[in-house]
Amino acid sequence: MQPETGQWVRPSDAIRIELGRPLDPSEGRLAIVLGTTDWTGVARSTSSSIEITPGPIRLPRGRHDVVLYVVSPRNVWREVAKFALSVLTESGFEQADAKPSVEIGVAGQPARGQQPEVPPGPRDTFHDTTVRAGLQTTHVRNGWTTTSQVNVVGVSYRNEALRFAQEGEAAPLVDLADYRVGLENSHVTLGLGHAAWGSHRQLASGFASRGATSLVKLGRVVDLSLAALNGSSIVGIDNPFGLADSSHRVVGATVGVEAVPARPGALRLSASILDGSVLALAGFNQAAVQDAERSRGVGLQIVATDPAGRLQLDSGFARSRFTNPTDPTLDLGFETVDVRETTRNARYFDASYAFVRGGSLGKATQANLTAAFHHSRVEPLYRSVALPITSDLDQNGADVSASIGPATSQVSYQRSRDNLDDIQSILTTRTRAFSWTSSVPLSGFAGANPRAAAFPTLSYVLNRTDQAGDGLPENGLFDSLSQVPDQVSLTHAIGVAWQAATWRAGYSLNRSLQDNRQVGRELADLVNLVHGVQVGVTPSDRFDANLDVAFEGADNREFLLTDLTRRISVSATARPATRTSLGGTVTFAFMRNDPSSSERRTTDFNVQLSQSVAFWPRRPDALQGQAFVRFARQTIWTLALLDATPSDEQFWTLNTGVTFKVF
Repeated sequence: MQPETGQWVRPSDAIRIELGRPLDPSEGRLAIVLGTTDWTGVARSTSSSIEITPGPIRLPRGRHDVVLYVVSPRNVWREVAKFALSVLTESGFEQADAKPSVEIGVAGQPARGQQPEVPPGPRDTFHDTTVRAGLQTTHVRNGWTTTSQVNVVGVSYRNEALRFAQEGEAAPLVDLADYRVGLENSHVTLGLGHAAWGSHRQLASGFASRGATSLVKLGRVVDLSLAALNGSSIVGIDNPFGLADSSHRVVGATVGVEAVPARPGALRLSASILDGSVLALAGFNQAAVQDAERSRGVGLQIVATDPAGRLQLDSGFARSRFTNPTDPTLDLGFETVDVRETTRNARYFDASYAFVRGGSLGKATQANLTAAFHHSRVEPLYRSVALPITSDLDQNGADVSASIGPATSQVSYQRSRDNLDDIQSILTTRTRAFSWTSSVPLSGFAGANPRAAAFPTLSYVLNRTDQAGDGLPENGLFDSLSQVPDQVSLTHAIGVAWQAATWRAGYSLNRSLQDNRQVGRELADLVNLVHGVQVGVTPSDRFDANLDVAFEGADNREFLLTDLTRRISVSATARPATRTSLGGTVTFAFMRNDPSSSERRTTDFNVQLSQSVAFWPRRPDALQGQAFVRFARQTIWTLALLDATPSDEQFWTLNTGVTFKVF
């Protein structure tokens, strides 16, 4: 056959290339290279053509360049033709890949000690095995791509089983962790298994579970997203599709419209609907008391940007009907009143504008200035089963971000209020929060100065939060104004840091004040002050060390009590060989009260040796392993003012682990 550029052929197909004219013997001979391999030796050539007829050696699958040369009698190669050739797999796919993975880990605690001695526990010493196996596949044919992935986890210790929180001792030791099967082309995407759905922050946003999803693109303007997912995150094979129980299911759909197809994102409108019902079941990795819930809602969203990308708008509205079905398991035999079904609204609006973007200040300094406004209002009793959301809250905020070269600064302010229905028996809380963060790396302004490392990076953070109750509720649970919260939290953090090629150093100061202003509790304030010094050296890529020193003071003004802490920590890591690492940390801490009522001294020491192994160094995907041995010891000395005899406790553990990545 005479292939065309990009044409798909089978591995057994013959490739024939004909010249426009016969080749004169004085010009030389023909040669053909497919990819990086010279196929001339197995090709049949004449003065006007060359042909590859695969026999035992088939054409290599995938996309390759085919180059035709004329080789002169003096062995000078001259390219005369070049085209792309695509070869199918033996099974007829344009691409067929399968990537299995198996990882085996053994972790244990062969020894443990404690002084004073205590009776041994069931898990003082142990060895646990964990096996993780997975498979990923990709198949492409005629514009369709099929993908799949599955992961299975097996453990020897049942308390670490995937479903132990749900089933206890009945949890299987080997279980399905997750899987997904997908089918897609340029217009349709279908998925079955674990997925996330939803892009409306007040209706459904990234709701993740097991089920079925689809995305259909109707040209460049309209797209439709559908999802049916289990009501909570699940693992295991008992409910393979996640849709077995209609009472524990979330179903949703979103229609999106690109109003300006020539510029996607210029103006996108989307509408979502949600119908969800969840039972009193927690996720597989949660331990919580749940309540059966049901919600039905709709959401609208508008996202827009100007052609220059300076203006960004994101606005949404949601309306949800929510109810708590009667759940006898939570009534506990008491007479209860059914929850009335309620319909409530929520909305949000975000806008930002880049007043200055990439502005030039000098030859190499750029400036940026962006301002943003945020608004969110969630009515009382608003609820969607597809996401956690705080209801009965109105928030407004603004922030300004600026940068000049490497220096950055951001200021933000937010106000919020609850009890939006102004119910007199409920406390209304108003919150105002202000923050300012700045970072100025002076070395970034030093240019090519050889002493640039001597210029530090300066940082400052200010946070102030003022939260207060709005008067005394009527017929509520508050007896006096002293029970109504009124508090200001103020934090200052200053940092100075140096960074060079072989050393680093820094100093930090953090001061926080919790100022209580409740009637009768004006002195119930807390002040924390922390000084920190950090020094590190890295003389080579085989060794680094760090020293951290901290001085902390916590002042309780109400009880005239100060807690003082002094902490010194030294850590180092050595890499005597490429795959060997030896590291350790020693921490000394001294704590006491002022006036002195107790003292406490602790020493923590740990050291770890790890070794990586590549059994076949020339094959990076072959069997690899890593082993470690870790020893940790802690000593605690305590002296209480009322007890003249100090206590002295010691704990130590020896842990080991081996991990093999088979492939």
